[in-house]
Amino acid sequence: MIAEGDSDCRFYTAVLDVMEQVDRDLDLLFTHVGGKGRIYKAIAELGALTVKAAAIIDLDLLNQRGLLRNTVLAAGGSWDAIADDYDVLQAAVQELNPEAPMLSEVKRAVASVEANMGGEAVLASTEIERIKKSLKGKTAWGIVKSGGLARLNDSGYSAGVRITQQLAHLGIFLVPGGELESWIPLDASKELWLSEVFENELHLTPSSELRNFLLQLVKYFDA
Repeated sequence: MIAEGDSDCRFYTAVLDVMEQVDRDLDLLFTHVGGKGRIYKAIAELGALTVKAAAIIDLDLLNQRGLLRNTVLAAGGSWDAIADDYDVLQAAVQELNPEAPMLSEVKRAVASVEANMGGEAVLASTEIERIKKSLKGKTAWGIVKSGGLARLNDSGYSAGVRITQQLAHLGIFLVPGGELESWIPLDASKELWLSEVFENELHLTPSSELRNFLLQLVKYFDA
């Protein structure tokens, strides 16, 4: 099972461990490749070794036509099968208006920087960039990544659902809420989100949507 980052692997493994519907004999290994841009290469390499593989990827994979196409082809799919729906999806995304920055987002960014500074008084360049990013608001695709396909109009939503269903048949599972943190919404930065989930044992009571998502993944390997 291929994921974008270490947090994805740790979270999904922990949730699967508490799901009674999952066969305990299932030998499912999670690994990450440091970002969605490398996942299609991993799929292709494992396929060449006749190793069945699947991937969990953030929804904004749909924002990158070339990368999406490469991922579909690496998984043995046909780009022509989703090309028309992809155009409809992109048109719907372009209808969204970018959102101004929210105070809560800026506060989270500052809190994250403070937590990682270790008492230092001077901001490093990476910390400055993190705060700047929080002040930019959300692009159209940023809105979709944080809110899922439900933020689109009816035709865009329907096209997006058809694409995600076809991708799932290929073993490419897109997070329906947009990104990992959407499963358990918290007032925490990305860097602190997983720690808060585990410290408060929130992974022990996964939502029905998360359970169904992971059961779909497990059934892919059982097929």
